[in-house]
Amino acid sequence: MAWGFRILEGNHDAADLARGSYPKHPGTHIRAIRSRWRDWADRGATWTWCGIRFGALGGAFSVDAASRVAGVNWWPGETTSDEDVALLAEQGGLDVMVTHDAPYGVTVPLRRSLPPELAGPSDDNRIKVANGLKACRPKLLVHGHLHVAYAGLFDHGDGTRTRIEGLSSNLEGNLGARGILELPSLAFTRPDRVR
Repeated sequence: MAWGFRILEGNHDAADLARGSYPKHPGTHIRAIRSRWRDWADRGATWTWCGIRFGALGGAFSVDAASRVAGVNWWPGETTSDEDVALLAEQGGLDVMVTHDAPYGVTVPLRRSLPPELAGPSDDNRIKVANGLKACRPKLLVHGHLHVAYAGLFDHGDGTRTRIEGLSSNLEGNLGARGILELPSLAFTRPDRVR
């Protein structure tokens, strides 16, 4: 049985710098990190596991960028670009989309309000994620970034919807930062829901 870890980058990761250190597997946007058991699904990467088609769209806006140091703990290429969205969209339909940020148009419970100077850039990134979601129309999207564990729906406006699973972070000290995705059923279970 093969196992491993596939990651995608968030907003506090030096993705542009890392791309120079981790070359892509030929013909993919998957980058090897450590031997054969750990790799990185760069923005726009797609792959198939157990007959289920996955796609990745990393990146997000750091609302705390003003308190960080460029090139030390903040990097300007942190947000999702239109080119990232176009690359993912040209790969075709997906069953599961894995993103760092939440798509715009999904209500995230308990999400704190941001001042306008932060809300605009944050929403811009979320709109790009929503554009990728609309283009690829997966059955399920799993994301992190907002540190809130929740389940929701994205309405495509034509009677179809995508199930959204938001993950919290380990900083909150709960189990909502993890989930188990069963393949090929796409059943998603959080350890905090298992009793």
